[in-house]
Amino acid sequence: MSAEIIPIPRAFRLVIIQPCQEGFAIAYLPPEGGRKPLGVRSDLAAARLLAGNEAFKIGKCRVQVLADGGRA
Repeated sequence: MSAEIIPIPRAFRLVIIQPCQEGFAIAYLPPEGGRKPLGVRSDLAAARLLAGNEAFKIGKCRVQVLADGGRA
């Protein structure tokens, strides 16, 4: 028996927040793939604010926090 994996592209745009050494990195992930860095903020509240503003500018975009790294 064999199986073939067919990648299904995401139908939505995504702005992600993830922890990094400087604080929290914000990046845009378009449906066609790739990654566009949008900035770095030192605290989670500022990162959420930036991510929300960028998602509003892009339009029809989801914001996802991947992990808070124990920093709130």
